[in-house]
Amino acid sequence: MAFFMTQFIYIIFTQSYNKFYVGRTTDPRKRLEQHNSGELEKISGKAKDWQMAALFEVRGGSGAAEKAERFIKLQNSNEFIVKLINPTYFPDGKLDLLKRIPFVNR
Repeated sequence: MAFFMTQFIYIIFTQSYNKFYVGRTTDPRKRLEQHNSGELEKISGKAKDWQMAALFEVRGGSGAAEKAERFIKLQNSNEFIVKLINPTYFPDGKLDLLKRIPFVNR
């Protein structure tokens, strides 16, 4: 029997740099801590005020998560990101495998 870890797509925002970042992980809370600690400086820069803007569980495992992350990043559009983080928007089409998850920043 194979064991699959739940995959998540996350969108974080830094107010100090007015930027979004899209990534994937199996542990959203730990990943957010890593972004804010500077541990991932090469990825998310020097910002230390990242906040979770949206979190999605991915149905379909790591391959599906990688494809969804790539699709979002290839849109290269803040307008698309703003649409995704809107809690009334439900992903469809190529992103219908995403399920919005409530996330509390602590």
